[in-house]
Amino acid sequence: MKTKKLLTLILFIILNNFLLVANVSRGYTTIKIGNTFNNSLINYCSDNYTSTNYPVVSFNVKSVNPLEKGSIYELNDYGNLEYFIITEVKAYNSERDSFSESKFTLLPNFCSNPYSKKHTYKNLGNTYDKAFTNLCRTDNYKSLPILTTNIIISEPLPDDGVFIRTENNVNEYLLIIESFNTQHYDRDTYKRSDFSNESISICPNRLDKQHVVKYLGHSTAEAQKTLCSDDFRYLPTFRFNINTYTKLEKGTVYRRDLDGKIDFLYIISSSESPEIDRDTYPRSFFSQNPVQLSICDKDNDGVADDKDNCPSISGPIENNGCPIPVGNPNLVVDYVKSIVFSQCLTCPPFLDAFFSSGKKHLISNGGVGNINFSKLEIRNIGNVRSESTNVNFYFSEDNTLEKEYDRLLQEITIPEREPNISYGIDTKINGWDINENSLFNGDYFIIVDIDVDNKIDEGTAGENDNTLVIPITYTTANISSRLPTRPVYANKEDLNTIPYFINIYDAAGVLKVREKIYSNKEEKIIINSLPPGFYIIKSKEQMYKIKK
Repeated sequence: MKTKKLLTLILFIILNNFLLVANVSRGYTTIKIGNTFNNSLINYCSDNYTSTNYPVVSFNVKSVNPLEKGSIYELNDYGNLEYFIITEVKAYNSERDSFSESKFTLLPNFCSNPYSKKHTYKNLGNTYDKAFTNLCRTDNYKSLPILTTNIIISEPLPDDGVFIRTENNVNEYLLIIESFNTQHYDRDTYKRSDFSNESISICPNRLDKQHVVKYLGHSTAEAQKTLCSDDFRYLPTFRFNINTYTKLEKGTVYRRDLDGKIDFLYIISSSESPEIDRDTYPRSFFSQNPVQLSICDKDNDGVADDKDNCPSISGPIENNGCPIPVGNPNLVVDYVKSIVFSQCLTCPPFLDAFFSSGKKHLISNGGVGNINFSKLEIRNIGNVRSESTNVNFYFSEDNTLEKEYDRLLQEITIPEREPNISYGIDTKINGWDINENSLFNGDYFIIVDIDVDNKIDEGTAGENDNTLVIPITYTTANISSRLPTRPVYANKEDLNTIPYFINIYDAAGVLKVREKIYSNKEEKIIINSLPPGFYIIKSKEQMYKIKK
């Protein structure tokens, strides 16, 4: 009996000593490098890391084995995370906080973690309803910014998957755009456990997108050969749908795996809407990124054959791989094909051609007349296609176009024209377009200006035939109510002076006449033609009064 008690006492002493050894409290001196994994990673792993920039923290840890000196540990104290470098192991200090060993996690290879993967994503919102609205009810997700983060994970999250990320008890719905096998040191880093285990389904019915493809073959070599062959342009196209948020990139090649059968597909085009009665494949059947094949360029002009409009003839990229034709476009009025006439049949001779003899009438103030261009034919007589440009109609007091003085009546855009192809303008100009109380009855001009801003290079000769000058007569329905006919100075180069305006007001200050003139002689003619009365004349920099 005594022997049995003695053995029990010995076993108790041994077990008690073991427990004392297993629960040794040690003191530690550490450097705190951050409160989050990402912050600690940036602080410690950057080239600018200096230990003196970070606080020294001491505490006790009860453990069987001491924490490793020089290693980095994560302390999880009831959800509060801190990251420390162990710099010294020493005796227990009763004045410091104490923690159990279970709260510490060793983080080996901290700066070269092979499982930290870069992911780009779009934040759809912090609730399911917001994510559903952005992704399913509208196309708002397309305009959301693309963000970047790192995830500690062995296999990256799949493209087009929607995952919930939880941080500080706040959920965020993230649409994964693209993943990489490398990390981004300037971005936040999260654990895999911060994300939902699986991609969640937000709006599966909206994922299907139509794709039009060409089959290139079953291997990279075969795909390369087919893509660069002359037969590529004549290959048949096939259509199917892919269950994906983001369409496959147009003009690239993707690898598809159908239960071990490999195909290489060239993407011709894609659509947001699925095509009915077509096969639908999950996005995971296709390579995450386009397959990198060598550029096919048979004519060695730097433009890939699939984007080259002239794959067998060298040409610059700005002309889509086609040679630039020698020559220029040249837009002119085709007088033979054009039709113009005056509808003032009561005031002959009316206008029935551009340069017929006699006066050409344009009626205002309730009159019925107008100039009708039932077909003003603009033809490209050059040997190169002309780009789209504008044709403007101006009202001018003389036969020379001055855009800063002449009144713009109409502006019409004509489309691009191939050589010897014309475009017919159908328009009319009536007196209401020009109506102005201070305007004299008399002879004026309609000037048509082709390629207003000279955006088309027509060569030296082509730039000199871009205007059409049409003589007209402007009058009113009640001619007796108008001022006398204005003097005409068709060729202002004969005046040898700079044009200026004369403004004539009556005694009440109402503007009666405003005319652009070129000489003092013309100013006197206008003043002498005024009916009796009191007038204020403003001419050049002077103002004076007259009584007639």
